[in-house]
Amino acid sequence: MLLYLIRHAHAVTTEVNPQRPLSDRGRAATTRLGAFLRGTGGFTPAQVWHSPLERARQTAEGLIAALDPDLMQVETDDLLPQDDPGHMATRLGFYPTTHDLALVGHEPHLAA
Repeated sequence: MLLYLIRHAHAVTTEVNPQRPLSDRGRAATTRLGAFLRGTGGFTPAQVWHSPLERARQTAEGLIAALDPDLMQVETDDLLPQDDPGHMATRLGFYPTTHDLALVGHEPHLAA
């Protein structure tokens, strides 16, 4: 299994919108990344999991739209910035090793 760790794209500040959706810059970057990954032919996750936060969901949606609209999108716990990465590691132990997976989350969680 290949595990792809993807930080959400650029989001607006909390002053602009407390929900912090993607900015125009973030949406454009997601579109470019999706096109690049599609062009490589090597990015083939069976599912894209994302945190419950809007910016991660929007990043996942943008990638899926560019790659394969039928790709399974899953909102999941244990990907928030302050979450213990050990929880996700435990969950990944139950994921089929024959399928690649993309996680769209946040820092510092992904780096940990």
